[in-house]
Amino acid sequence: RPGEAGGLVSGESDLASGVAYDLKLIYQHRLKHTAYNMCQGPFGRASTQTDFICIQSLDGVVTIYENEVQSYACYLPEFLLPGPIAYCRQLDAIFTASSARFVQCFRY
Repeated sequence: RPGEAGGLVSGESDLASGVAYDLKLIYQHRLKHTAYNMCQGPFGRASTQTDFICIQSLDGVVTIYENEVQSYACYLPEFLLPGPIAYCRQLDAIFTASSARFVQCFRY
């Protein structure tokens, strides 16, 4: 459910290290396309402290989530199979590779 609060909490346990962790859901999104990979960064807002999530799907859709809200989605040009995706903070750009064997650079 979007907006549900939570976080990673540590506590004592019987493990040899003496520390155990519990995962608590912060928020989640129901995806419209099957996710393949993702990257994160400020995407167009390089001066902010908040990173956004960019998800590349198996069918070539790139979706950007700004915190709890889907803010953008589009199909990648010349898409056949998903490939690597990375964010470059210095250029404030997202890099991926096309099926035509080109490295592509996008700005949000």
